[in-house]
Amino acid sequence: MLIHKHLPQQARRAGFTLIEVLVVVTIVVILASVGTVATLQYLEGAKEDNAKLNMQQLEQAAKAWSVKNYGVQLTNIGDLVVYLENGQSALVDPWGQPYQFRYQQTDGVNERIIFFTTHGKTGVPIEWPNIQN
Repeated sequence: MLIHKHLPQQARRAGFTLIEVLVVVTIVVILASVGTVATLQYLEGAKEDNAKLNMQQLEQAAKAWSVKNYGVQLTNIGDLVVYLENGQSALVDPWGQPYQFRYQQTDGVNERIIFFTTHGKTGVPIEWPNIQN
């Protein structure tokens, strides 16, 4: 006894088939994956930009420190804390590692301070100012 034979066509086609649901779920998962990857890449780029801005502030703090301590070379990055708006937290990069510094000869007589850190995800060094040798 086929009861649905007498039902109108709209009543027989009331829901979605399993294939249709699976296709929609697959499309949603693909879109979510692409969106997640793009968001994570954006966040890593933002962390890198934040690290560069922090190192720029460290450079300004080092210049202020050197004016006050003329003729003395900076040996401890912690000495810059009093010149930084964010205090002690400004000495740590976005990946939780402390910033470091070194001196580089500029013209055989003068030295320039270079701040650097390592990108937390890729391990690539990030320097400020970015000087090509």
